[in-house]
Amino acid sequence: PPYDPCVDDEVATYLNLPEVQKALHANQTIKLPGPWSDCTDYITYSRDDLLSSMLPVYHDLLKGGGLRIMIYSGDVDGIVPVVGTRRWTSGLNLKTKKPWRPWFSSTG
Repeated sequence: PPYDPCVDDEVATYLNLPEVQKALHANQTIKLPGPWSDCTDYITYSRDDLLSSMLPVYHDLLKGGGLRIMIYSGDVDGIVPVVGTRRWTSGLNLKTKKPWRPWFSSTG
């Protein structure tokens, strides 16, 4: 059956595995007050948050040169579609190591 993110919890189950959190360097130094979840009351967002740019934060994180990031954007992402991802990453004005390209799974 198809995956339904509103019903199924495969992503939460996966992201709460200790070995996955270790590989992602997540939840390692400060333990979260509960398991990872796609929705939480611990973070309160405002309309200003939604309308503000994260580009300055990424610039600050990357300016030291020692941090590497991977940018992943699915083509069916309803919040930040691939066109939006390509636009904000170009706004970082960073040297591109590998140009954007489509990526396909061997399983379809």
